[in-house]
Amino acid sequence: MMQIQTQGFSQQGSSGKEEAFEASWKKALQGDFANIDLLRSTLPAVQERAAQVRNQFKDSVFVGIGGSFWTPFALQTYFGEGAAHRLHFLDQPNSLYVNQILKRISDPSKVHFTFVSKSGSTLETVALYSALKSLESQWGYDLNSQSTVICSPGNGVLQTWSQDKQIPQLEIPLGVGGRFSAFSAVGTFPLLLLNRSVEDFFAGAEKARSEKAHIESLCKYSLSSFENNFWITQLWTYSQSLMPVAQWWMQLWSESLAKKNGVRVSTPMVCCGPRDHHSTFQQLMEGEKDKAIFVLQDIGREREHLSLDPLLAESLGASAVDWDLENILQASVEGFCGALESRDIPVLKMALDFSKLSAWGEFLMSWQLAIAQMGHYLGVNPFDQPGVETGKILARQYLKSMKSKES
Repeated sequence: MMQIQTQGFSQQGSSGKEEAFEASWKKALQGDFANIDLLRSTLPAVQERAAQVRNQFKDSVFVGIGGSFWTPFALQTYFGEGAAHRLHFLDQPNSLYVNQILKRISDPSKVHFTFVSKSGSTLETVALYSALKSLESQWGYDLNSQSTVICSPGNGVLQTWSQDKQIPQLEIPLGVGGRFSAFSAVGTFPLLLLNRSVEDFFAGAEKARSEKAHIESLCKYSLSSFENNFWITQLWTYSQSLMPVAQWWMQLWSESLAKKNGVRVSTPMVCCGPRDHHSTFQQLMEGEKDKAIFVLQDIGREREHLSLDPLLAESLGASAVDWDLENILQASVEGFCGALESRDIPVLKMALDFSKLSAWGEFLMSWQLAIAQMGHYLGVNPFDQPGVETGKILARQYLKSMKSKES
């Protein structure tokens, strides 16, 4: 269960605002991304295909970007070590990167490719598909017989290829946006390939839906930061293995809340402590007071506790010789939060046992609901990204202009 502690910001609102806030909560719950029955209905096909892939292949290469990338990459980063089925990721149209990934595959006949794109036509994903297709004879794999496509129904490049070549296709429900797709096949397929429990994952999502007070804390803290002119929101995680899910959070916040015709919202930023104590902490403490802080801690993972040398522990003032590196990490967290409190910098601390998939389900669904609720409350559409679409259009125009110049 997620534990939340807040310092700074009064989170009380007027009755009128409370009514609007309640209405936005109800609207968020109605989103397809939070419809557990709808999401569960996709599971049988995902479970069947995952079993086939685990039995037939040793490795899987996930090809996707943005919302199609962060959830599976985050789950692999945390749970993938030592897994019988190894996951690799391609999210950049970069030749060196592609070749580096392919060199990790010991047997090309035993590698499976998963192409993930809600629309089926995401430029970078389709480009990577095309590049991998051109490398088939060189590397010795066959995409037509060694692939799965994850997308929504439609007529995109990947859907068309899947239908023409009878490649297994797993569905992202039409009403579930890419960055809100953690509980679709985008998240459940890699979990099953890692032989992990999707039931625990969904149990966490159900828990989040029932913890209205937690969602309210996340929302009201964030909204209060806007009202008090805190225009940078930093998420500090004290686990390197949680950095990908922090990046997921940053995309969710940025694309969902910042809209041209909406109210001003903060810019999200991800930091890793205590590493970034030695970079951005100084500016946080003595620079412009315009930053609101989230701290994310993993409190329950079974670790190898590496003890300190007794002489070193004594030099640090230890009264006992059983200090370990986890004590140093926790001391860093306490020192960080205490320093912020001394400067009246607001902090909301979130702590979960991320070794449990229920915690992942709770965290991901909690933030999907919180962001959706804030979007509705602020009067913007949290599910579109018109600014991103402009960049996509211009990128395609650039590619067409290159072709015209060559001809």
